[in-house]
This record gives sequence, C-alpha cells and structure tokens, in this order.
Amino acid sequence: MQVATDKPAYVAGDKPRLILSVVNKSTVPCIRDLNAAGQELLIFDAAGGRLWSSNDCYPESSNDTRTLAAGQKVDYTVIWSGKVSEPTCTAPRPLLGPGTYAVQAVQGGIQSAPGQIVLQ
Repeated sequence: MQVATDKPAYVAGDKPRLILSVVNKSTVPCIRDLNAAGQELLIFDAAGGRLWSSNDCYPESSNDTRTLAAGQKVDYTVIWSGKVSEPTCTAPRPLLGPGTYAVQAVQGGIQSAPGQIVLQ
C-alpha cells in the first residue's frame, strides 16, 4: 500500500487530492476487504502530531471485498479540505498554513510508508 498526492506542492487553501493505492504485490490473486470504513488517510505535523483524518468528519462504509489479480493496483482518492480535524469533528477546523506535512494511509490496519504534502 502507498500514499501519494496528485501534485508536488499546493498553495495553502487549495484542496489537495490524496491517493491511497492498494497493490497485490504477490504472484497469485488475493482476496482483500477494501471497505471504505477500513481506509484512512492522515496528515501529521513535523513532530508527529495528528492534524487530520479522512474518517473524522465524514466516515464512510461500503461493501467492497474483491479479488485482486497478481500485480493489480486499486486507487482511492480523497479530496482534503486543507483543514484540521479531530475524531469528534466538533472542534474548530482552521486551514493549515504553509509547511511540509506527513501524509500516511491505513487500509485494513496496515500502514503505508509516510509521504509528504507541501503547502506553500
């Protein structure tokens, strides 16, 4: 699994496109539960503080168990508002300012290597 953005940098206030990719790296088909409730994209500050989660304010669920062929890749895209969030989604949600932030994907309890998102 991996996480990416559609551009190398964004202007603070943009709505970046975050992409969670699930890849069957084996040489045989595998069955994978790709339910939306098991997918999460997260943004962290440089110190590792959690700033945002795709599951905080708009949790989703779906029934998406499928067989992935050897080498098959499935992409899921989330448009991030550029705002912070927390699990109850009741705190103020200011826009993040310029900086370099870590972005990470989780799918079915498996975490991706961290990537980065740059706001200018």
